[in-house]
Amino acid sequence: MLVMPAGSRGSVTATRTAWFTAGLTVTYTLTMAPTPLNIETFYEADERRRESMEYEFGSQWTDASGNEYELSWIASTGELYLMASPEADMSTDLFGDYYVSDEPVEELSVIVIAIVATHDELELRLEGWEDVIDSDDSLTWLLERFPAAQ
Repeated sequence: MLVMPAGSRGSVTATRTAWFTAGLTVTYTLTMAPTPLNIETFYEADERRRESMEYEFGSQWTDASGNEYELSWIASTGELYLMASPEADMSTDLFGDYYVSDEPVEELSVIVIAIVATHDELELRLEGWEDVIDSDDSLTWLLERFPAAQ
């Protein structure tokens, strides 16, 4: 999925430009950490993340192995990230409703897949995501929209 050069330290940043129909050009920057961060470390690294509006684009993105990811975008930093969590324990309450038990923060991993400047640009890049998210290996569709992330 996301592959870092051997011996990488720090982050890797690349700027890409994509052209869309009607002559619209979008420039975005991709930043990847060499290893996933836990969610708390991710937020502690930049306080703007805690203060910012955050938009979610589904929590059922899957890779080829069936692992699930949540996709979110942080407005103040432009970071588009995937959060992966371990298999959560499912339980039922007295009424038969299912709920997921609390997951330890250190087990929630975050990978930044792109920096996208505006919400409008992101919406354009993700057009049709609602139709794809429930498909097997929907992460492939997502990463095709951010080629430097592959």
